Amino acid sequence: SNELFEYLDKHSPIVNVISKSGTTTESSVAFRLVRDYLEKKYPSEMDQRLIVTTDAKKGALRSLVQQKGYKSFVVPDDVGGRFSVFTAVGLVPLSLAGFDIDEFVKGADFIYQSIKQSKTGDISRSLLRYASFRWAAEHAGLSIEAMSYSQPKLSLLMEWWKQLFGESEGKEGRGLFPVSLQYTTDLHSLGQYLQEGKRSILETFLEFSTDDRPGSLRVPVALGMEDGVGYLEGKSIESINAAAMKATREAHAEGGLSVLSLKLNRELGAFSLGALMAFLMVCCGVSASMLGVNPYDQPGVEAYKKKLFKLLGKPGS
Repeated sequence: SNELFEYLDKHSPIVNVISKSGTTTESSVAFRLVRDYLEKKYPSEMDQRLIVTTDAKKGALRSLVQQKGYKSFVVPDDVGGRFSVFTAVGLVPLSLAGFDIDEFVKGADFIYQSIKQSKTGDISRSLLRYASFRWAAEHAGLSIEAMSYSQPKLSLLMEWWKQLFGESEGKEGRGLFPVSLQYTTDLHSLGQYLQEGKRSILETFLEFSTDDRPGSLRVPVALGMEDGVGYLEGKSIESINAAAMKATREAHAEGGLSVLSLKLNRELGAFSLGALMAFLMVCCGVSASMLGVNPYDQPGVEAYKKKLFKLLGKPGS
């Protein structure tokens, strides 16, 4: 959009285009616009400002790399998009953004090695329990899984989680529909529905360790100010959020909602995020297999593409 380019005018952008084929409609249109912008504003710096992540040998973007010599990375042949965060698809942009990808990968490796070395260990049991709860929820007639979380910075992670389970399990009339709720914000909108609405939802509470730290942000003392929260003075924001999540979980359970907790015994950070994403990817494969569907394809996605190509007049459609 024009707003994006107005924003870029105030900065010094580096662009990383990611597409295996290089011909996906949405990403190709966006890349044309951004590439045109770069060519006009930085005509002599394109090779320093453009990074391409695409197929190793073929495709429109690989041809561009071969012609122009842009820095490039590879999208693996055998890893689908929603499972590709631990490849260059995810690691390159995370690294450019200053994220600690070494700790991120270590977190994932911790999960994979724990499962590999002890198939009956705590992590393997937790994985199977989560997959089994989801299977049982669907067979009990539930149709939705709501992932509830309290840290706003996890909002985009939840978009990935929706794709992971929605695209992997939503086949042959099966699978729970994934939605996410950010607490406490959504407690003042959707909280009423979860407390007393239709019982078609499995609510999963995603939680991290919230142990108080010396530098934790705390509610300050406000002398002479009667705002009704004096009893919270000195308490950390993390502990207040944790109490709100616990209270919500107990209230929803007492109200007849099916609830479960998915808790990491670490603070939110690069390591724990890597561990969480690896855990969810493995669980997704197990959960979809329990439902009897292939977690690694997405045939239904092609339906809208055929309609789109026809509406836009693509040759041969």
